[in-house]
Amino acid sequence: MSSQTRIILCVLILSQLTSFLLYANTIKGSFVYDDHLFAERAELAEPRVLLSVWSQPYVPGRANLGVWRPLTTASFALNFIIFGNSPVSFHVVSIVLNGLVVWLVFLLILELARDWKLAALTAFVFAVLPIHTQAVAYIKSRDELLAALFILPGWLLYLRQRILPSAIFVFFAMLAKEQAIAAPLLFLAVDWVRQKNWKNLLPKIKYFVLFMAIYLGARFAILKEYAFGRDDMYTSSNPLRDAPSLTALGTGFKIAFVYISKTFIPKGFSATYAYNHLPLVTNMFLSWQTILGLIILAVLVYLALARRFRGGALSIGATIFLVSYALISKFIFRDAGEMVEEHWMYFPSLGLALLAAVLLQQLITQRKILGGTALSVVALWYGASTIERNPVWLNDRAFFEAMVRDAPNSIPGHLNMAIIYYNENNFALAKQAADRAAAIDPNNPNLLQFLGSYELALGNLERAKDYLQKSFSIRSDFLESRELYALALSKQRRYQECLDFIAPFLPGRERNLRLRYIMALCYYKLGRKDAAQAFFDWDPQKSEQEKIQFLENW
Repeated sequence: MSSQTRIILCVLILSQLTSFLLYANTIKGSFVYDDHLFAERAELAEPRVLLSVWSQPYVPGRANLGVWRPLTTASFALNFIIFGNSPVSFHVVSIVLNGLVVWLVFLLILELARDWKLAALTAFVFAVLPIHTQAVAYIKSRDELLAALFILPGWLLYLRQRILPSAIFVFFAMLAKEQAIAAPLLFLAVDWVRQKNWKNLLPKIKYFVLFMAIYLGARFAILKEYAFGRDDMYTSSNPLRDAPSLTALGTGFKIAFVYISKTFIPKGFSATYAYNHLPLVTNMFLSWQTILGLIILAVLVYLALARRFRGGALSIGATIFLVSYALISKFIFRDAGEMVEEHWMYFPSLGLALLAAVLLQQLITQRKILGGTALSVVALWYGASTIERNPVWLNDRAFFEAMVRDAPNSIPGHLNMAIIYYNENNFALAKQAADRAAAIDPNNPNLLQFLGSYELALGNLERAKDYLQKSFSIRSDFLESRELYALALSKQRRYQECLDFIAPFLPGRERNLRLRYIMALCYYKLGRKDAAQAFFDWDPQKSEQEKIQFLENW
């Protein structure tokens, strides 16, 4: 074994050890928030689903969310199939994937810069950045890890002019997360700033174009009109979607400042950036964050394009950040998804890590003691910040309490704490939390759905129906609001009306147990017991006699 190979293997081991050291306290965590979108899908534990997930939206029946990530979903299914339902294996996999990405960062920078020390420093800075906590500690964010895990070897292959296998890796990255579609542009852009004769590679780009066309065609076939940049998220999740153009532009620069500043200064992290936590910028000249964001981006553009830096590590780092950040910046796709998510910075932070590594290397070279001290401070400060922040994703309560603490003027924390209190039968605290959410946005469809379920539990059926009807009139895809509305009708003994209302939503959702229960209930109460029997699998834990008794007592 050559000394070079031994060093590379040592970096792999150190990358994994660092990843486990930083994120070991996440292993005891539960499934949290959006994790339940897959954690509660019992069918993911069945091997047959490894084929079916490729033809479904990320959330089955919810193409309107604009998300199709079959490779990520298949990886979750493999977790369930191999290791069972415990979240422990999911956290361990995330930690291992993160360690592999850190190692690949080392290999990539080594290939680009031909500098072992710079590659090691970049991998080190990337490994300890606290802004990565959401990407690693939050199981749902595996899509970020997988996308990076395929983009980086794809890039290495591209640099060695093995274009077809590179394109295949990028294709798998796209199947993990859609933002990976920008990877070929990133490869070309970095080649350009490195002053390579990348025009000779253009004929070979046909492989990337081919796989991009396959991906986009499949994405459109599955998501239809929601395939390319817009989803049905309510405005409170992303108020930029309906904002005037100048407001969106000013807010975009503010968002850039927020991302970059929090990458280097691990303060002010938030579990949510929904409406009212990050106010829109109506006048960019009166927002210091917008002005600083504009200046920082301008400096990065200068570093990327200026002749004096062309081909150097600073130019490469700036280009990596600018190109990979573009898709999450809200300058391009402001309609899609949330406004800000810290885990989106996982891959773009590679460019910032390289910039920081260049500065650290210069400091260490010129002043060893000062440079070594700076490196130690970064390791201790960033490492401690990461370990301290990880428990935010320990369980739902911890996550929602963090939302309230980090973003008290935003709805998600208050609303989700209301749900926690409701499930604990603490109706007084639930109502207080819901009232705080209503004071921020009384027309939030999620809040209206909760208030409907709350009033339904109290027996206030007409009030419950009013809230639920408002909820699904704002968000037509809110099936749970419709299910609760149907239950309210059944409480009023309006069984035929209940059946007529809910039956149209059954096709395509035949495995939905609550829908099957409502169908069984309506048919049974209408005296159509044979029809009800067809839906008697709504609770596998109850015997048929227990189910009949339950329906009789409804």
